[in-house]
Amino acid sequence: TLTGLILKQDPESAWFKTFILMAAINVTGLIFYLIVATAEIQDWA
Repeated sequence: TLTGLILKQDPESAWFKTFILMAAINVTGLIFYLIVATAEIQDWA
């Protein structure tokens, strides 16, 4: 895995890079959600 490759380095900098990677994945999901999602009331609601 990508995390396994990163963790072969110095442990402190490797964990920092891992958390930055996870934050980037979360922010990417957030941006996708903000662009694609709608807030319309559905007929069944």
